[in-house]
Amino acid sequence: MNLIRPPAYSGKYDDRFLDLQRELDSPLADLVRDACRAGWNLSEVMAAVIEAADNQMLAAVENQDIADKLEALRQSRR
Repeated sequence: MNLIRPPAYSGKYDDRFLDLQRELDSPLADLVRDACRAGWNLSEVMAAVIEAADNQMLAAVENQDIADKLEALRQSRR
């Protein structure tokens, strides 16, 4: 399995998103290749990857929303 390197610099910088895309490219290509070798066709693999990424993002947003509400509740009880 490929290791994903950390950002080149801490905090925000111009190429941060591009650097992350580069880091994810090889592991993602490996995942797609492995799924295709297992018998899935490329179109369904890519659709599933996109759907899985979307689901991860939706879950992250919901988790943050819940965390924010819990923190607001804690603050209101102080």
